[in-house]
Amino acid sequence: EIITSTIEITHCKNLQLTVGQERLSTLQADMCTSLTIKFQSVGLWGAKEDRIYHAGVSDMTLLLPVPGQPNDQPLCRTMDYIKDGAQQRGNATKEEYQFATFIDESTKQLKTESVVRIRGRMLTETERRERDSFLARADQTTEQKGTEERGIDEEEAQDIIQQCAVHKGEGNDAFKHGEYAQAVLFYSLAIDKSQVLPPFSPTEPKVKNEHTFAERHICFSNRAACFLKLGHHEKALEDANSCLELCPGFIKALFRKGLALHAMKRYDEARPLLAQCLTKEPNNKQIQQALRFCEVNLEKKRRKRMG
Repeated sequence: EIITSTIEITHCKNLQLTVGQERLSTLQADMCTSLTIKFQSVGLWGAKEDRIYHAGVSDMTLLLPVPGQPNDQPLCRTMDYIKDGAQQRGNATKEEYQFATFIDESTKQLKTESVVRIRGRMLTETERRERDSFLARADQTTEQKGTEERGIDEEEAQDIIQQCAVHKGEGNDAFKHGEYAQAVLFYSLAIDKSQVLPPFSPTEPKVKNEHTFAERHICFSNRAACFLKLGHHEKALEDANSCLELCPGFIKALFRKGLALHAMKRYDEARPLLAQCLTKEPNNKQIQQALRFCEVNLEKKRRKRMG
């Protein structure tokens, strides 16, 4: 007997989970096949905030008793990530596409919708509609050709800057939770939307930068970090270079460029960059370790050539 309000199930096949007495609020199921979740009594699950999150599941059946109905006539829904419309998002596969199943307040029926993490919360499609409408204005502005032809006024510029900052924060939150593909999407939104704004210049007076997104270069650098985690080293290198074009000498971008080059076995190019980073931050253990690994691999490469 297990007493808990949260359950996680992953990589299971032909499993039945029966919830008997204790109330369950959240369940996460990933990469499962032929999974049955059966609630034996009314009130064990189905409140407004209760969710069953799932990704990459096929043939998962949920059985939920209905108040006033016999137990042999429960609400029933079968979930399948392909049939439910899983899509590839950026570098995330269809199997990583997140869904949530819950009780629809208006119909009192089981419903499945896609979800996305926003500021640490997993929101369903219905829950994020209001947020999407709030962002629609910035999206429409981004589709225009540019600042000069569009004629962006001060209010519009501040609105876009605010949305870019929100997306950057969402990317940071996703990265902290290890959702690197999701973080890529959020950083990309901030980068794309800020294209219509004047470029930020660290040498310009503050008054000339008030209509710019000052953290665009950080989004490139952070997206490079995501690509490194995902193993997309060429994309990481490209983003690190984009960051350095906007803000030369930005040490995190220099470091990530060095890591990308090292991962691509371009040790001759990686070493001077990592050494430059260590000069700026001599006590940084990550940089120290990366430089040591690079020097070891560079020496191995040289010995191989000689012999």
